[in-house]
Amino acid sequence: MGGMFHADGALGLGSYPAVNSYTAISAEAGIASRANNQSYSATAACMNIFNQSSDDEGGRRVIIPRKLELIAQDGNDNGTDIRLHFYRDNIDRWASGGTELTPYPLAGSENDDFVQIAAKAKIYVGDLTLATAGSLERCLWRTIAKNEILVENDKITVLWGASGENSVVAASEFTVVTVPPMWIGPGKNLSIRDVGAAQTVDPQWQYNFWWEEIETSA
Repeated sequence: MGGMFHADGALGLGSYPAVNSYTAISAEAGIASRANNQSYSATAACMNIFNQSSDDEGGRRVIIPRKLELIAQDGNDNGTDIRLHFYRDNIDRWASGGTELTPYPLAGSENDDFVQIAAKAKIYVGDLTLATAGSLERCLWRTIAKNEILVENDKITVLWGASGENSVVAASEFTVVTVPPMWIGPGKNLSIRDVGAAQTVDPQWQYNFWWEEIETSA
């Protein structure tokens, strides 16, 4: 199936449910993140995705992020915006901190012969400390996700591969951020950093993340 893929179209990345999902929705209080995230830091992130597909396993698995929901469990009377930075690298950037989420495969079967392909995505969220950047670190995208004070229960939705405009508007509880496709090849890493001007309170995000994994040809 060729052509362009748009999240809001019939063939969009967001048009079909992903095979896998990670969720922190059961964490009622959210997951501890950085409180003082007023400026970008090369060694801090709120989410890190590493493709564990290695050469001895064929090294052909590709991770395709589909959708991310960030739901704030705490507000901030000082913060005036939330910005998201997306960086790809050629090493596993996670060093310490945060919570490793558990994958829930959405393609299941009661058939004893059915074997769900094990996920190769290793994902940490929360107050993450990143390792020093690799030799191929690249900034893929920077975007405004919220342009006003963050309040409890605000939800930011990130859609990969979308063609629509962002719905980052004033006085809105729900914002949608569209970003380009960010495929993560074998041994590659995607880190997401949240930065908020004057942000001094931990937003305690709840995370819901959907992604796809495909095997490329040998």
